[in-house]
Amino acid sequence: MLAPPSVTQENAIMASFLRIRNGNFYLRMRVPADLRKTFPDTEILKSLRTKDPKTARLSASCLRPRFLEVFTLTRCGFITDDQARNRIAEMLNRKPKDVLSA
Repeated sequence: MLAPPSVTQENAIMASFLRIRNGNFYLRMRVPADLRKTFPDTEILKSLRTKDPKTARLSASCLRPRFLEVFTLTRCGFITDDQARNRIAEMLNRKPKDVLSA
């Protein structure tokens, strides 16, 4: 039976999604290659508006599944490319036209 991941393993996994810029943490999500026609950028950066690593990890753990859900719904055809771009724009607190479209 496998042991649950240690705190350091959890931190390492989550750390791959966190970036620091000017002391503030950002969630970094790579756009999957098969969705580049929908989201031409290779990554999405969302400010977590915190300088605290624990708060950043908590915020990232809540936001990351929301982005992954949009990717999955787009792949399965449950939402259109425009709907996907609009959902991502809402999560980034941007107007839909601010998100690059194909």
